[in-house]
Amino acid sequence: MRFRTLLYGLLMVCLFAAPAVAQAGALRADEEQVPKGPRLKTLKTDLQKAILAQNKQRIEEALFQYRVVGGRKAIRSLMAILPKIPTNMNTAYWQVINGIAAFEDEEGLVELAAKIIENKSKGLSRDLMYGLRNNRDSRVIHAHTVILAKGNAALQQMSIDQLTDIRVIESVDAIIAAWKDGSLKKSIAWWADRSLQILTGANLGNDPERWHEWWQYQREKGLPKSKDDDDYSGMATDNLDPIRKYEFKILKKMPKGRVVVLHNDCEKCDFDTIQNILGRMNIPHTVVTRKEFEKPSYTLKGVMALVVNCTRVKPLCHCPTCVPGGTRTDRAYRCTQCDKHDSYNHLMNSKGIKKIKRFVEKGGNLFTEDWGVKEIIEINWPKFLVSGSYLKEQQVDIAPARGRTSHPLMRGVFADPADRLADGDDNDDNGDGGKPDPEDQRTKDGKKTLTPQDEEEIIRRIRTLNHEWKVDDESPYLKIKNPREVAKLLESEKIGKLANGHDGVAVTFFPRRVGAGSGAASDGVERRPSGRVLHVLSHFGKQASLEDEYALQNLLLNFLLEANRYWYKAKQAKEKAKK
Repeated sequence: MRFRTLLYGLLMVCLFAAPAVAQAGALRADEEQVPKGPRLKTLKTDLQKAILAQNKQRIEEALFQYRVVGGRKAIRSLMAILPKIPTNMNTAYWQVINGIAAFEDEEGLVELAAKIIENKSKGLSRDLMYGLRNNRDSRVIHAHTVILAKGNAALQQMSIDQLTDIRVIESVDAIIAAWKDGSLKKSIAWWADRSLQILTGANLGNDPERWHEWWQYQREKGLPKSKDDDDYSGMATDNLDPIRKYEFKILKKMPKGRVVVLHNDCEKCDFDTIQNILGRMNIPHTVVTRKEFEKPSYTLKGVMALVVNCTRVKPLCHCPTCVPGGTRTDRAYRCTQCDKHDSYNHLMNSKGIKKIKRFVEKGGNLFTEDWGVKEIIEINWPKFLVSGSYLKEQQVDIAPARGRTSHPLMRGVFADPADRLADGDDNDDNGDGGKPDPEDQRTKDGKKTLTPQDEEEIIRRIRTLNHEWKVDDESPYLKIKNPREVAKLLESEKIGKLANGHDGVAVTFFPRRVGAGSGAASDGVERRPSGRVLHVLSHFGKQASLEDEYALQNLLLNFLLEANRYWYKAKQAKEKAKK
């Protein structure tokens, strides 16, 4: 028995303390950081053991108990663990993020905000904000008030996005106060103005003083009832947060030719039909064949985004007398019962590839998927991203890349549709103008009395993201050649194990940048010396659940929303230059 105890102790030391085990050593129990009180000390030990065992249920149970305890010390205890979870344990990392973000007591939320500000230069702070998006209790505004006052531009933008989704008068109070006292960064002023327009229905221009004066008289009247769109498409666009919904309405009004979908002339060689996805989203677009695109007469003038369907990169026999059979390779069967074999591929010619390169480097935006990395990206920009070996068909886990959650392309990617449809605490679901609900009973220490429904909701928030994507047979994994310039948005633990650590499933970069390390590996909100490239290792319509399909749809939608924003910025800059 003593030997087993000693062996277990040695194992814990190896897992938590040995430098060879990534960051696991930092996760060991540190008695000096454990808050006073046996309950939190026990919870911390239980959670650490559950993380080591990668036991989702035990992690969930420990986090639920942390949430019940609540308060400043509970947040500090969790924050002592979170940054030390190894990078190869992303599932546990995001569970703890969600557990921290599920707190609703004022003391705990204010402490969480302090930790976010303390780490504001680190990706950890943005990940905590990303988890907080599912907490729509009105008391979360205590945290947002601190973040708006002391956060950087990325955190302030995320905070305003989330406040716009909590339809209470305190959301307006917090945004106006931070804007008027000069706390908001200049680049966030547009965001604040747009949020206030959405919440109040008023349009007072980009002027915090005017908003402050108007709100002093308007506040007691509350907020107008939100207007829901009647259109239902069954797509990610049905569940947008208010600011993206506002932008989406603008996107739907753009001319068709501004978004071009490139598809193959050979139906058997096209592995996707993204034009159908855009059609169901009611996003205007034009479909162009590869043969037409390759003609010198075809230009991309007036186009802001090029979306390319995945196509066959290996030859395929088109002989009418051949019969498919034998072994399936390269996503096709061999030709049998014939020796004529008329094999050719439908890859884009070099002129078409170069046309795409010029388009992007002059400001156009490119979306590719799966085999597109072989056909287009590694030919045009081999110093950024190339294809790896082929993977087998399988379901793989996907999660946000740590520290990338404030990236403009990640907005709403893992938002739970249930959050948008469920009643939020104190939210304006009853048309009362966002005023406090008299039935909301809380104890003296600020904690809400939990009903069975409340407990079920907390568990739902804490649960891991639990998203998966289907990877097709012979999809190449992604090899990032320049990690300082290529931003990994989504990653998979499973693919990382299969591909020697190359775990990216959605990546983006700007092919031309100014200054080393200033590329898409940062959030890339303002500076854009070239267009954006976004590549994903998956196909539309292949995902097992609606939530998983929504994640892919939201990436594409965010890509187009951002492209449209910069299209108008460039247009305004040109008009200003002419004057």
